[in-house]
Amino acid sequence: ITDIELENFDVGDVNAMIMTMLSIDNEFQTLGLAEVCFKRTLGNPFFLIEFMKMLQVEGLLEFNLGIMKWVWDVSRIEDKTMSAANVVYLLQSRMRRLPTDIQVLLQYAACLGSKFSLSTLEFVWKNHALQMMDGAESDIDGLLGVVGEENFVESCGEDDFRWVHDKVQEAALSLSNLVTPTFQLGLGICLYEGLDGPQVETQLFDVADLINKGNLTAKVDLAVLNLRAATKARNVAALQSAACYAANGIKQLPIDSWTTDRELALTLYSIGADMEWALGNIDAAEEYIRVVLDREECTEIEKVRLQVVKARILSAGQNRYKEAAEYGLVVLKKIGYKFIWQRSLLPVQALTLVTRTSSRLEKLPVEHFENLGIMTDRKYQAIVVMLHNVQRAAYNAKNIYLNIVTVCKIIEQQSFVFLLPLKCF
Repeated sequence: ITDIELENFDVGDVNAMIMTMLSIDNEFQTLGLAEVCFKRTLGNPFFLIEFMKMLQVEGLLEFNLGIMKWVWDVSRIEDKTMSAANVVYLLQSRMRRLPTDIQVLLQYAACLGSKFSLSTLEFVWKNHALQMMDGAESDIDGLLGVVGEENFVESCGEDDFRWVHDKVQEAALSLSNLVTPTFQLGLGICLYEGLDGPQVETQLFDVADLINKGNLTAKVDLAVLNLRAATKARNVAALQSAACYAANGIKQLPIDSWTTDRELALTLYSIGADMEWALGNIDAAEEYIRVVLDREECTEIEKVRLQVVKARILSAGQNRYKEAAEYGLVVLKKIGYKFIWQRSLLPVQALTLVTRTSSRLEKLPVEHFENLGIMTDRKYQAIVVMLHNVQRAAYNAKNIYLNIVTVCKIIEQQSFVFLLPLKCF
């Protein structure tokens, strides 16, 4: 077990913890101190320990060798700790007593995220920190050892460390005026250009976050970096992060990107629209869709990935199923796939397709399905994806015949022709 969740303590729990710390049996003797500690830490166990450490360092809690007891003055503690109600302040007070090199190391480590590797920290220390500081200590193992002894970070693997609490990382980030947007940008670029591919992939979110905090002119490779981060975040269902990375990637696109890097732009706008829709931000999603649909450079096939999101908004987002089905049919017609005979003949077409499709399926051997290739043609991918959206909308709109027809057409495309990749858009 490496993680144990603790709820905040009440005053009684805080008092019991203090009694244990100070080896005191009389609960009334420590109650006043417990009440102050509870007020300052809100009963958070980690904050309580830090607060008690601070009291000892500040001389507000001392062990009297004459009477062999811990002594304190509740009124003095209350007065002296009025400005220390924030645990970040307590942690920074401890950090500022450490040598300058260690304070700087803490800030570099904080920029690398909640978890970081020794090799990455060594890289930024050698290639960034030592170039900024004259006479800085180069023995990072020794510096990190002190940080560990102070209980700011802990080992979580052979080469990995993590902050013992997110407030410790927060305190390190704001320890001085070192960590500015310009500093974070420089550090992010240093990591992006200096680490190898697998290392960048491991630190992808942290590298992208650092770079995005700086003020940059449009740069294609940084747009690609944000696309990679957006895709990775989407794949782990971090929808808000994916939306933010997509938005930052779009900001990095050059003015002529619709001519020079259209696929990159389309993918960023597609992920942005999809994530904003999933988050319920319909206006933001529709704005992404509008931008792409208004681009004359984009073909009808290229626009389908945004039109799929539009169909989802109409269907799942706004329960306008009939309108979503009609929208899908219009899109399919634009890309050259018109499969409805006539609306008045839809029941006849549904019956005909069911009979024909079932008959063809019965005649196919198992080997046929085992040998189906993957569909790579963008037009047919677009057709099948939009057919799926029309089918769902028709089903929810209780349009039985359109539902049957689209199901048969999907089977026709995927069972008799090619398999559709899991993620073609």
